[in-house]
Amino acid sequence: MIDIDKWQEIFHVLRSNKMRTFLTAFGVFWGIFMLVIMLGAGNGLQNAALGNFGDFATNTAFFWGGQTNVAIDGLKKNRHIEFNNDDITAIKQSVKSIHYVCPRLYIMSWRNGATSNLVMHKLNKGTFEIVGDVPDWYLVSPVKLDKGRLINEYDILNKRKVAIITDVVRDKLFKIGEDPINQYIQINNIYFQVIGVTISGSQRGWTSNELVTVPITTLQKVFNMKDLIDNISITAFPDEDIKIAENSVLTLLRKRHHVAENDFQGIGHFNLGEHFNKMKSIFTGINVLLWIVGIGTLLSGMIGVSNIMLIVVKERTREIGIRRALGAKPKIIINQIITEAIFLSSFAGLLGMSLGVFILEGVNKMLSNAPSENAALKNPTIDFTSVSIALLILILAGLIAGYVPARKAIKIKPIDALRYE
Repeated sequence: MIDIDKWQEIFHVLRSNKMRTFLTAFGVFWGIFMLVIMLGAGNGLQNAALGNFGDFATNTAFFWGGQTNVAIDGLKKNRHIEFNNDDITAIKQSVKSIHYVCPRLYIMSWRNGATSNLVMHKLNKGTFEIVGDVPDWYLVSPVKLDKGRLINEYDILNKRKVAIITDVVRDKLFKIGEDPINQYIQINNIYFQVIGVTISGSQRGWTSNELVTVPITTLQKVFNMKDLIDNISITAFPDEDIKIAENSVLTLLRKRHHVAENDFQGIGHFNLGEHFNKMKSIFTGINVLLWIVGIGTLLSGMIGVSNIMLIVVKERTREIGIRRALGAKPKIIINQIITEAIFLSSFAGLLGMSLGVFILEGVNKMLSNAPSENAALKNPTIDFTSVSIALLILILAGLIAGYVPARKAIKIKPIDALRYE
C-alpha cells in the first residue's frame, strides 16, 4: 500500500525550499549525466579503434623479408631476404598450432621491370595495386562480395588467369551499369577474366581500395616471378597462443634463410593479436578511469544531498520531537528521511541518465548518417549493464545519503526536541 500522507509530506518538504531542492538535485543530475556521457564516449572511442580491425582474424602475425645487418654462416650482411613457396610448406609441416598460412605476392616494378601496374578494359585504363592471394586469405580477412565469387583452390592449382576487382576499379574500367563478371581486363598487357567484385573498404589488413587480386600461383607464373613470396601471414587456432606460433615461425624462417637471432632487420614481423590485446587493455583501463571519475562526480552530488538532509533534519527537530512524543517509532522517522533522500536522488539521477542517453543516441544517429572510416567515435552508446550498475549506485548512494541524517534524527530525545527553537 502507498502511504499517501507520507508522500504528501515529502513533496511539501521539497517544495518548501525550491532553490535548495533544485541545487541539491542538480548535483546528482550532473553526476549521473557526466557518468553516462563519459562511458558512452569511451565506448565510442573503443568501437572506432577496434572497429578498424573489422572481421580480421586478430590472432594473426605477419612476416616479410628485409635486409640483413649481421653476417652469419660465412654470408655477408646487407643481403635481401625473400621468401618462397618452400617456406610455406615448411611452416605448415613444422608449426602445428597454426590454422591458416597465407602467402601474398605483389607485382613490384623493381622485380619485373614494369613502370606501372597498368590495368585496361577496352579503352578505359588505370594504375592499380596487383596482389596474388590464396583462398585462405579470405578466412583471415573476410570481404564483402558485390557479385561473382572469390579465388578458390582450383584457381590456385590450375594457375587460372582470373581476377577479382574492387568496386572502385570496376567504376573506373567499366561503364555505369555494365556487368564486369566474365569480361576480360588486361594487367600489363596480359588478359585476365573477372570473376568477382568486392566492396571497397570491406577488407582489412592495410589493403588498398584500388585493388586487383589474382591467384598467387598465376602471378608467379605469368609475370615470371618464379616461387617468390612477399609476405606471409599466419593465424593460430583459437585455443593457441599467437605469440608462441609467431616465435616458432620466426625461428624457422631465420634458420632457413640464415638470419642471425640478433639481426632484427633481416626478417620483419608484426603480431596483430598482441597489438589487439594491448589496445583492449588500454581501453579497459580507460573505462575503469571513467567509472572512477564518474562515480566520484556522482558521490560529490550525493554528499550534497546528505548535507541538505542534515539541514532539513535540524530544521524539523521540533517536529520530530513531537512525533516521537506521540509514539512514532524510530524506524518510521528513519524511513521518512531515507525515502526523501532516495526519491530526490533517484528523480534527479533518472533525469540526468535520460538526457545523457538521449544525447548519445543523437550523436550516434548523426555519425550513422555521415559514416567515415576515420571517425574518432563509432556507436557512442552505453550498454544496459552499465545503466543498471549506474542505477544501483544511484539508489545505494541515496540510501547512504539519507541514513546518516536519519540516525542523527532518532538520537535526539523527544524532550530536548520539544525545547528546540
